[in-house]
Amino acid sequence: MRLARPSSAMARFKRSGRHHRILKKGGSAEAELLMGAAQYAAGSYKEALTTIRKALDLNPNLPGGWSLYGRALLNNEDNEGGKLAFQHALEVDPNDFDANVHLGGLLRHDGSNTEAAPYLERALRLRPASPEARFKSEL
Repeated sequence: MRLARPSSAMARFKRSGRHHRILKKGGSAEAELLMGAAQYAAGSYKEALTTIRKALDLNPNLPGGWSLYGRALLNNEDNEGGKLAFQHALEVDPNDFDANVHLGGLLRHDGSNTEAAPYLERALRLRPASPEARFKSEL
């Protein structure tokens, strides 16, 4: 079986018009986040930023929203914006694995090892077998 590339899958999804049904009448925060996650998965990071931001404007406490927004910012080469988004994610949920591991990794990359340590330690406590958390902790 041959899998479609994410970008072609997103193009077919848009052509089908299904995204309009998901987001009709402006959509809910959850629907916007779902669409943003699909855009992110397809590699459409700029589109994902806009859509995820809409979701967060509708509900700033949306679980996982700030982490996904932070990852989209990183993929748009905005590390500082990513840091702020991950910090906000941790205000909403201190046990957000993605926010902990990415914020810790960014801080460690910047040379702020002492500041990075609690985030990476928490990420390892949340998912002890995570290769990403282990790698970023050992750098």
